[in-house]
Amino acid sequence: MKNKINIFEGRTKEWDSEKGKYRQYRSNQGRSPKQMESNYKVMAYGCITFLVALIVVGLINVITNVLG
Repeated sequence: MKNKINIFEGRTKEWDSEKGKYRQYRSNQGRSPKQMESNYKVMAYGCITFLVALIVVGLINVITNVLG
């Protein structure tokens, strides 16, 4: 008889207090929902900072071209 490999054995589980049992992460690739939310916040702040920097550089470029 062959040894059957359990493909779900290595997956990370999280305690779900509402249902009273463990649940498996799916599309989060092992990250907790808190960590995913934190990652998304950092990414949003980074994108906003990048856009603001582009606007500032563009305004400075326009001002120097008009005055220069």
